[in-house]
Amino acid sequence: MNTEKPQNLLAAFHHWLQAVPEANTWVDTQQSLSYRELEDKSSVLAAKLAVLVGKPGDIIVLHLQKGADMAIAILAVVKLGASYLCVEPDTPKARLEQLLQDVAPALVLTSSVINCALPQTTRCIDYSQLPEASPISTFWGYHSTPQTCACLFYTSGTTGKPKAVAISHQGSLHMAWQPDYVTIAPGQGRG
Repeated sequence: MNTEKPQNLLAAFHHWLQAVPEANTWVDTQQSLSYRELEDKSSVLAAKLAVLVGKPGDIIVLHLQKGADMAIAILAVVKLGASYLCVEPDTPKARLEQLLQDVAPALVLTSSVINCALPQTTRCIDYSQLPEASPISTFWGYHSTPQTCACLFYTSGTTGKPKAVAISHQGSLHMAWQPDYVTIAPGQGRG
Protein backbone atom coordinates (compact mmCIF):
# COMPACT_ATOMS: atom_id res chain seq x y z
CA MET A 1 0.00 0.00 0.00
CA ASN A 2 1.28 3.47 -0.91
CA THR A 3 1.99 5.44 2.28
CA GLU A 4 3.12 8.68 0.61
CA LYS A 5 1.04 11.61 1.85
CA PRO A 6 -1.59 12.58 -0.74
CA GLN A 7 -1.68 16.11 -2.15
CA ASN A 8 -5.26 16.84 -1.04
CA LEU A 9 -8.22 15.45 0.89
CA LEU A 10 -9.87 13.99 -2.20
CA ALA A 11 -6.72 12.04 -3.08
CA ALA A 12 -6.55 10.78 0.52
CA PHE A 13 -10.15 9.61 0.39
CA HIS A 14 -9.54 7.84 -2.92
CA HIS A 15 -6.49 6.11 -1.49
CA TRP A 16 -8.75 4.42 1.09
CA LEU A 17 -11.59 3.92 -1.40
CA GLN A 18 -9.25 1.87 -3.58
CA ALA A 19 -7.67 0.03 -0.64
CA VAL A 20 -10.82 -0.91 1.32
CA PRO A 21 -13.96 0.05 -0.64
CA GLU A 22 -16.40 -1.90 1.52
CA ALA A 23 -14.94 -0.88 4.89
CA ASN A 24 -17.00 1.48 7.00
CA THR A 25 -15.91 5.09 6.78
CA TRP A 26 -18.92 6.51 8.64
CA VAL A 27 -20.70 4.87 11.57
CA ASP A 28 -23.23 6.46 13.91
CA THR A 29 -26.40 5.39 15.68
CA GLN A 30 -28.49 6.14 12.57
CA GLN A 31 -26.49 4.49 9.80
CA SER A 32 -23.15 3.43 8.44
CA LEU A 33 -21.51 4.12 5.09
CA SER A 34 -18.74 2.24 3.34
CA TYR A 35 -16.12 4.12 1.35
CA ARG A 36 -17.94 3.03 -1.83
CA GLU A 37 -21.32 4.29 -0.55
CA LEU A 38 -19.82 7.60 0.56
CA GLU A 39 -18.14 7.94 -2.85
CA ASP A 40 -21.38 7.29 -4.73
CA LYS A 41 -23.60 9.54 -2.59
CA SER A 42 -21.10 12.40 -2.52
CA SER A 43 -20.65 12.22 -6.31
CA VAL A 44 -24.41 12.60 -6.82
CA LEU A 45 -24.51 15.53 -4.39
CA ALA A 46 -21.43 17.16 -5.96
CA ALA A 47 -23.06 17.03 -9.40
CA LYS A 48 -26.16 18.73 -8.00
CA LEU A 49 -24.11 21.38 -6.20
CA ALA A 50 -22.00 22.03 -9.32
CA VAL A 51 -25.13 23.38 -11.00
CA LEU A 52 -25.42 25.99 -8.21
CA VAL A 53 -21.87 27.09 -7.47
CA GLY A 54 -19.65 28.83 -9.92
CA LYS A 55 -16.07 27.83 -9.41
CA PRO A 56 -13.42 26.11 -7.31
CA GLY A 57 -12.58 28.20 -4.28
CA ASP A 58 -16.21 29.10 -3.53
CA ILE A 59 -17.30 28.77 0.09
CA ILE A 60 -20.27 26.53 0.83
CA VAL A 61 -21.87 26.68 4.26
CA LEU A 62 -23.21 23.32 5.44
CA HIS A 63 -26.09 24.21 7.77
CA LEU A 64 -26.78 20.58 8.64
CA GLN A 65 -27.03 18.29 11.65
CA LYS A 66 -23.95 16.22 12.39
CA GLY A 67 -24.37 12.85 10.71
CA ALA A 68 -24.00 10.96 7.46
CA ASP A 69 -25.56 13.78 5.40
CA MET A 70 -22.88 16.14 6.73
CA ALA A 71 -20.11 13.66 5.81
CA ILE A 72 -21.58 13.26 2.32
CA ALA A 73 -21.83 17.04 1.91
CA ILE A 74 -18.24 17.63 3.08
CA LEU A 75 -16.85 15.18 0.53
CA ALA A 76 -19.10 16.65 -2.20
CA VAL A 77 -17.74 20.15 -1.48
CA VAL A 78 -14.15 18.87 -1.53
CA LYS A 79 -14.85 17.22 -4.91
CA LEU A 80 -15.86 20.62 -6.28
CA GLY A 81 -12.62 22.23 -5.14
CA ALA A 82 -14.65 24.48 -2.85
CA SER A 83 -14.25 25.17 0.88
CA TYR A 84 -16.81 24.24 3.51
CA LEU A 85 -17.91 25.82 6.75
CA CYS A 86 -20.03 23.59 9.00
CA VAL A 87 -22.67 25.48 10.99
CA GLU A 88 -25.08 23.68 13.30
CA PRO A 89 -28.79 24.40 12.71
CA ASP A 90 -29.27 25.58 16.30
CA THR A 91 -26.66 28.35 15.93
CA PRO A 92 -28.13 31.57 17.37
CA LYS A 93 -29.55 33.92 14.72
CA ALA A 94 -27.15 36.80 15.43
CA ARG A 95 -24.08 34.54 15.24
CA LEU A 96 -25.30 32.83 12.05
CA GLU A 97 -25.94 36.19 10.42
CA GLN A 98 -22.47 37.42 11.42
CA LEU A 99 -20.80 34.24 10.05
CA LEU A 100 -22.66 34.49 6.75
CA GLN A 101 -21.85 38.19 6.34
CA ASP A 102 -18.21 37.51 7.21
CA VAL A 103 -17.55 34.67 4.75
CA ALA A 104 -20.12 35.63 2.06
CA PRO A 105 -20.59 32.04 0.89
CA ALA A 106 -21.69 31.20 -2.62
CA LEU A 107 -24.22 28.74 -1.19
CA VAL A 108 -25.82 27.66 2.07
CA LEU A 109 -26.92 24.02 2.00
CA THR A 110 -29.45 23.46 4.75
CA SER A 111 -31.94 20.93 6.07
CA SER A 112 -33.87 23.54 8.05
CA VAL A 113 -35.15 27.09 7.76
CA ILE A 114 -32.60 29.93 7.78
CA ASN A 115 -34.08 32.74 9.85
CA CYS A 116 -31.59 35.49 9.16
CA ALA A 117 -30.47 37.85 6.44
CA LEU A 118 -28.27 36.34 3.75
CA PRO A 119 -25.58 38.24 1.83
CA GLN A 120 -26.90 39.33 -1.59
CA THR A 121 -24.54 36.99 -3.44
CA THR A 122 -25.48 33.93 -1.36
CA ARG A 123 -27.96 31.31 -2.49
CA CYS A 124 -29.71 29.11 0.06
CA ILE A 125 -31.16 25.73 -0.82
CA ASP A 126 -32.70 22.88 1.14
CA TYR A 127 -30.78 19.59 0.92
CA SER A 128 -33.97 17.78 -0.13
CA GLN A 129 -34.76 20.27 -2.92
CA LEU A 130 -31.56 20.19 -4.92
CA PRO A 131 -31.99 20.14 -8.71
CA GLU A 132 -31.35 17.00 -10.72
CA ALA A 133 -28.01 16.96 -12.48
CA SER A 134 -26.01 14.84 -14.88
CA PRO A 135 -23.15 12.84 -13.40
CA ILE A 136 -19.70 14.42 -13.44
CA SER A 137 -16.76 12.25 -14.45
CA THR A 138 -13.92 14.50 -13.27
CA PHE A 139 -14.11 16.75 -10.24
CA TRP A 140 -12.19 20.02 -9.82
CA GLY A 141 -11.12 18.93 -6.34
CA TYR A 142 -8.46 16.65 -7.80
CA HIS A 143 -6.56 19.81 -8.73
CA SER A 144 -6.60 21.29 -5.22
CA THR A 145 -3.07 22.03 -4.07
CA PRO A 146 -1.85 21.33 -0.53
CA GLN A 147 -2.22 25.08 0.17
CA THR A 148 -5.81 25.32 -1.15
CA CYS A 149 -8.36 26.12 1.57
CA ALA A 150 -10.37 23.00 2.41
CA CYS A 151 -12.50 24.34 5.23
CA LEU A 152 -13.14 27.22 7.57
CA PHE A 153 -13.50 27.13 11.33
CA TYR A 154 -14.34 29.95 13.67
CA THR A 155 -12.36 30.92 16.73
CA SER A 156 -14.26 31.22 19.99
CA GLY A 157 -14.11 34.99 19.78
CA THR A 158 -11.87 35.71 22.76
CA THR A 159 -11.17 39.12 21.24
CA GLY A 160 -14.87 39.91 21.24
CA LYS A 161 -15.62 38.88 17.66
CA PRO A 162 -15.25 35.33 16.29
CA LYS A 163 -12.89 35.12 13.33
CA ALA A 164 -12.67 32.61 10.50
CA VAL A 165 -9.57 30.44 10.26
CA ALA A 166 -8.83 28.84 6.90
CA ILE A 167 -7.54 25.26 7.06
CA SER A 168 -5.65 24.03 4.00
CA HIS A 169 -5.70 20.53 2.57
CA GLN A 170 -2.14 20.18 3.84
CA GLY A 171 -3.18 21.19 7.37
CA SER A 172 -6.08 18.75 7.38
CA LEU A 173 -3.92 15.92 6.06
CA HIS A 174 -1.23 16.64 8.63
CA MET A 175 -3.74 15.82 11.36
CA ALA A 176 -5.15 12.71 9.67
CA TRP A 177 -2.55 11.05 7.46
CA GLN A 178 -0.22 8.87 9.51
CA PRO A 179 -0.03 11.26 12.46
CA ASP A 180 3.07 10.80 14.57
CA TYR A 181 1.61 12.53 17.63
CA VAL A 182 -1.09 9.98 18.55
CA THR A 183 -1.68 6.27 18.19
CA ILE A 184 -5.19 4.97 17.58
CA ALA A 185 -5.58 1.24 17.92
CA PRO A 186 -8.27 -0.71 16.05
CA GLY A 187 -11.64 -0.30 17.77
CA GLN A 188 -10.74 3.03 19.40
CA GLY A 189 -12.55 6.19 18.42
CA ARG A 190 -15.97 4.61 18.09
CA GLY A 191 -18.64 6.15 20.28
